[in-house]
Amino acid sequence: MNTFYIVRHGETENNVSRRLSGWIDTPLTAKGLEPTQKVIKKLAHIRIDDMYSSDLGHAFITAYAIARGLNFTDEIKLLAGLREVNYGDAANMFSAEAY
Repeated sequence: MNTFYIVRHGETENNVSRRLSGWIDTPLTAKGLEPTQKVIKKLAHIRIDDMYSSDLGHAFITAYAIARGLNFTDEIKLLAGLREVNYGDAANMFSAEAY
């Protein structure tokens, strides 16, 4: 049986400014990696066979921080299919403008 642990990327600049990101690779904020410490503690005694991440930088950086904290040294596999929804023309708009 396979078990999957799904973790969302850390806080990004677009999250703070309440902009729709989707496929826009907005940087993590200064506190964007803080939640990874909780993930590392919860998974510290779990054997991780593989790690996958969206190919966007903020997702990969979050996955990388977790991998380092868990001493996971294999390759993190990047998949465009793990990206969030594509907002098209509404991407990078303030949430209130898009609706």
